[in-house]
Amino acid sequence: MTPSENWPQPIRINEEELQQMVEKDLGRLELGLIFIDHYVPTGAGEIDTLALDAAGNPVVIEYKVVDEDGQGLVQSLGYAGWLSKNPDTLLRLISERKPDIASKVGDVRIILVAPNFKDRVINAITMVSADIRLKRYVPFEHSSIGKWLYLEDVSPTKRPVKGIWEIDDIFEGRYSAMRTVYDMLEDKAKKLGEDVAVYATQDLINFQREKGYIFARVVVYVDRLEVGLVLPSTKENPKLQDASRWMWGTTRTTHYLILKREEDVNREVQEWLRSSYETSKR
Repeated sequence: MTPSENWPQPIRINEEELQQMVEKDLGRLELGLIFIDHYVPTGAGEIDTLALDAAGNPVVIEYKVVDEDGQGLVQSLGYAGWLSKNPDTLLRLISERKPDIASKVGDVRIILVAPNFKDRVINAITMVSADIRLKRYVPFEHSSIGKWLYLEDVSPTKRPVKGIWEIDDIFEGRYSAMRTVYDMLEDKAKKLGEDVAVYATQDLINFQREKGYIFARVVVYVDRLEVGLVLPSTKENPKLQDASRWMWGTTRTTHYLILKREEDVNREVQEWLRSSYETSKR
């Protein structure tokens, strides 16, 4: 018997086997990952594995045993985009699957798992702002331990995983001009109830009822705040704009309004905020 006969031997596995082997111990893929669900339906396909990282960010995990054309990257970006546009659906799923976990999620991350990655895929992700990790795998089998995966991070940059963004991050530089208006709005929102949670993502700030729906989304510009709300049928008002074409809206967002000065956070706006808060009950 030669020494090599006792060494683990590379084998072939299909995508289902790959997924099962990774899900069995997500911590080997990245320390702190928590499994939420698999085969999660979106508007265009299913997410292979949905997880949360140690900071509470949702992670789309996509598996490929062959990916010559970079389809895995395209698919996962599509899924991540869908999750970003439907945060309430994501929050409700997390609440159902992991009710003990605080459902406050940050920016969607992506992990691609494949046997190799073309240069064009590696070059492409350097141009994308989303946090995308590339994990190369080699499957082995040994008579005494069975099948196992060798996993290697081959991401082109070693960007640190960003945790939940801080409110201060949103108001850096010229955006600081709108901080006083925002602070007033946040103060009014928090007075609606003790269950109000406020957290930031890379692009906006969410006001959410604990383990419930997001009732306001605040987008910060250098000269204004745009605030998306979920309102029941309401009389037409020039201050309220239809959110169906608002780029930051979700499937539940009905209206958005613009705030430029502290005095804009008036009684009328506070009532709309309260109405959206009430609508967001489970």
